[in-house]
Amino acid sequence: MTSFGEVRDCYIRLNNVEASNHGAASRALFRAFLSQSAFESRAQYVAEFLVEFTPDVSEPIWPQAYAALLERDEINDPTDA
Repeated sequence: MTSFGEVRDCYIRLNNVEASNHGAASRALFRAFLSQSAFESRAQYVAEFLVEFTPDVSEPIWPQAYAALLERDEINDPTDA
């Protein structure tokens, strides 16, 4: 769902991750755009998602952040762009 209350397909990008290597929860900020071309043309994002997860710091963190995003109820039928 966008910030405007519209349910639609979006292009979601990981904006940043705050992580700790002490077993503490980490946070990932994702931003949704109307399309990949909207992102590439620097259009405004239409939704943000803050996801908390506890990463395995021996593995790459960004894929773990995406996996945590996919566990959210509002993310339906994801596909990789």
